[in-house]
Amino acid sequence: MSDTHERHSAIVVPDGDVLIHAGDFTMNGNLRKVRAFGRWLRSLPHAHKIVVAGKHELTFEFQPRRASAELGNGNDGLTYLQDSGILIDGISFWGSPWQPAFLYLAPADRDTAIDEVEPIPLADFGLSAPRPVPCLAIVEQVAQKIHALTEPNPRGRPNARARDVIDVLALDARISLNYPAVANACERVFAIRAGHDWPIISYEFPSEWKTTLPAIAQDARYDTTDAAVIATRFSTFLARLYGVNTMPGYEYQFVALAAFRFFSSRNQ
Repeated sequence: MSDTHERHSAIVVPDGDVLIHAGDFTMNGNLRKVRAFGRWLRSLPHAHKIVVAGKHELTFEFQPRRASAELGNGNDGLTYLQDSGILIDGISFWGSPWQPAFLYLAPADRDTAIDEVEPIPLADFGLSAPRPVPCLAIVEQVAQKIHALTEPNPRGRPNARARDVIDVLALDARISLNYPAVANACERVFAIRAGHDWPIISYEFPSEWKTTLPAIAQDARYDTTDAAVIATRFSTFLARLYGVNTMPGYEYQFVALAAFRFFSSRNQ
């Protein structure tokens, strides 16, 4: 969340593990308002609350130590980030409350694949083109989604990442993903997060997704809202990650053969 401007108490915040406020929680950084916001934020049940100051939090620029203390940094799971980061369950969070004229990005893990996104040409406006923007590679984003959507009962709660299934399948249909690269990224992401194992030997959609997936697919304008068809497509996608030569029209189910072939290729 962001831009709550001292109206945070009127917001109904859903439950979760990590809550991020990306700035502008006050109107001008008044320390009394900062203290009130921090008290409210620390009262929430989330195990981790991450805060970055916004342009309205002037005291964090001119009195950073005092403002951070008034916020309650370090208490009740609250962490204030100012050109700094935190690692939570294998996921890195970086926070910076300002940005210079050039684009500033958080430092990437050295093993993380990066895609260079070309800028929009600005020559017609008499401007020089900005430099390419380094972004988290598509294969890395897909691997993170696969990890999230296949995690069984994350933190004892039902898995609510059904939307990731549609994201992955739609992206694969659009750009034809590099399956070996995605598989390698999955191996790294699963190892870092250490929640469940890769390769996935047995998996099926949570039962509640039978009703949520059709609505998500319709909202995303996906080409089918049939949950069974979507499940079959995702199983086929996983089989391709394992190096199985899939055949069009064949209804793949998640079978041990795929994992067996994956292990066999790794042990050769």
